[in-house]
Amino acid sequence: MPVDYDAWRKSARKRPVLLADCVGYDSGTPVTERFSTAVFRTGAGDTPANAIYRARLADLDFDFEIDPVACGFGSGAWGTLGVLNPDGKFDPLGDYDWGGSVTLKLGDESWDIADFQTVLEGGDVNLASSNDEVAEFEILGRDAHLNTRTQTREVVKGEAKGEFVPLVLGYQRNVELVKLDDQVYGCIGPIQAFDTVYVADEVKSSGFTATLDDDGLAYLTFSSDPGGKVTADIQGLKVGGVYSDRIGAICKALMTRTEPVEQGRARAGTGTTITLADNASAEDDHYNGASVTVTHEDNSQDTRTVTDYDGATRVATVNSAFSTTPVEGVFYEVAITHQAGPLESGDIDGDAFDALDTLYPYTAGVTAGSSGDNLLDLIEAVVAGAGIWVAPARATGKITCGRLAAPSGSPALGLTGRRTLGSLEPEFMPVYWQVIVEYQRNGSINSSPEATVTESRRAFLRHEYRQVTVSDPEILRSHPSAGTLRLVVPFDSPEAAEAAGEHALELHGVPRRRLVVETALHPFFIDIAAVVEIADTRHGYDTPTLMRCVGFNDRFFDSDSLVLWG
Repeated sequence: MPVDYDAWRKSARKRPVLLADCVGYDSGTPVTERFSTAVFRTGAGDTPANAIYRARLADLDFDFEIDPVACGFGSGAWGTLGVLNPDGKFDPLGDYDWGGSVTLKLGDESWDIADFQTVLEGGDVNLASSNDEVAEFEILGRDAHLNTRTQTREVVKGEAKGEFVPLVLGYQRNVELVKLDDQVYGCIGPIQAFDTVYVADEVKSSGFTATLDDDGLAYLTFSSDPGGKVTADIQGLKVGGVYSDRIGAICKALMTRTEPVEQGRARAGTGTTITLADNASAEDDHYNGASVTVTHEDNSQDTRTVTDYDGATRVATVNSAFSTTPVEGVFYEVAITHQAGPLESGDIDGDAFDALDTLYPYTAGVTAGSSGDNLLDLIEAVVAGAGIWVAPARATGKITCGRLAAPSGSPALGLTGRRTLGSLEPEFMPVYWQVIVEYQRNGSINSSPEATVTESRRAFLRHEYRQVTVSDPEILRSHPSAGTLRLVVPFDSPEAAEAAGEHALELHGVPRRRLVVETALHPFFIDIAAVVEIADTRHGYDTPTLMRCVGFNDRFFDSDSLVLWG
């Protein structure tokens, strides 16, 4: 008979136990260490079979929260696990290479492990510290991998040498191009197209040729020195050969891009070099910063980073010795490393990001500039202004997302006064009567556009954004202290910006509260944006009220808490 988890949580007879599977590596071999809050053994027919979970879990602190107004990524590194380490018994764990996965399951001491509920799957587990009493493991969500620089490839020549090559995804206007020499200006690619080209604030439709190479760069070659700043409206990066300008597709591209930009058969190799095929680039330093993956005859693979490239000889020097020396004829792939996102496609909830393109079927774009933007910041710039949150899902560990909505529908959990502890810490959220939305970003400001630019565009090019305003004076009459909310969205049209503004006003144009609700129900299964019903006469909730979960703090050994908004 299926377990009734809700009834079990409310039962006075429950004997909850938390199981933890932590994966590390011993000389490259995966090793699973199993801990629990009480000794638990599995049988021969279970998965895992005949396993013993040692009663060593002594502490759990697991938290995450999103801002219901700002949205975007939440805060919190997920959490820590404390394992009893009497007299340093588990000190040898420090010899493992950690960074493997972690799984937490919650159930009753009397159950089979198959009846336990997975409350965390995935993420990384690392041994943070250890003494003769407690070893502490840090658990990171997969979003921690996104806290990295978007670009790693640098400009190898010209005035911008040493800066990061700009990256354009989706549709972006008036992006300033990197000067490679007096006649060549480029941006990262492969891109779909250069649309309008501007030189010194004047539209140019001739006097240059556009190269849209699949070797990682797209650029303009002028017949003579253009003599001024060069900018362009750009249809950006093609991922897997496909151009997209929708926000869900852009996010997926930033997180999981693994596009090889060149393939071939090696002509020779040494411990730290590989001689690429004759048709490889003849330009010195062309592949510097790129990753090269060699597939040997026994199907084993080596991946290294190119530190130096000689265009004349086609010899690429790598950062460390290959495990197997490349020989003539072996297959290789060269990938520009900033075009390879840190996550695998299975690490994200692809359907959730695809759904964003249905919610907002509008042209959008984002640019990473020459300073080398942080990947988390770039993704947040795509989604936050549109009211979209991004977070790891607890039960799968996958990065998922959704547009925050007013609480409605059937609750995943009901909390009454008998199930809540503490004061709820009520906080009144700000009310807004007006939303100003900035959209259609200019990558560069042109101070004096010439007459070749249309009149409407001429005025716009002097500003970073266009604006639309969505307001409701009735809100201001009812709430005189209501304020103005400012949002920035990646969209190119006023219709898209207005849709984002109307959604924000729907959410924040009415009084709402934020509550921190402590409970002994172990609500580890409640995820971000789940609907929770609260009825607590002690705090003014005499009738059941629907709210949304915007955060949680799991402690197990103490009361757990949910952060609710509604």
